[in-house]
Amino acid sequence: MEEAVEKISPIEDSKYYCKGAFIDSEWLWKAKLDEEQLSSLMSELNLKPKTGLTEESNFFQQIPYWWNPKSYEGSMVYSTPEFPEKNRGNDGFHALASWSPNDEAMFMWIKDNF
Repeated sequence: MEEAVEKISPIEDSKYYCKGAFIDSEWLWKAKLDEEQLSSLMSELNLKPKTGLTEESNFFQQIPYWWNPKSYEGSMVYSTPEFPEKNRGNDGFHALASWSPNDEAMFMWIKDNF
């Protein structure tokens, strides 16, 4: 993850929130990325376009006050295969991200399981 982020630096307006980190870790990340930075990051992390994310999803219901992803027309959603939205999931790296061209805000929910 760190190497992928370094490749697209500098990043504007970046915020992190740790939901938990012991053996497994879970993070929320918001950053302002232009379309080129987003494309590079999604490619580096192997996130693919995803459909079917609705406002009722746990993705939209997270704790930090700054976590406010929007579903604007033209918004894009990316995910690792079978992101475990309601449970821990399998070992390994999992991510679910949304990006809006209106404000270039990317929101990413990360689960990195041992």
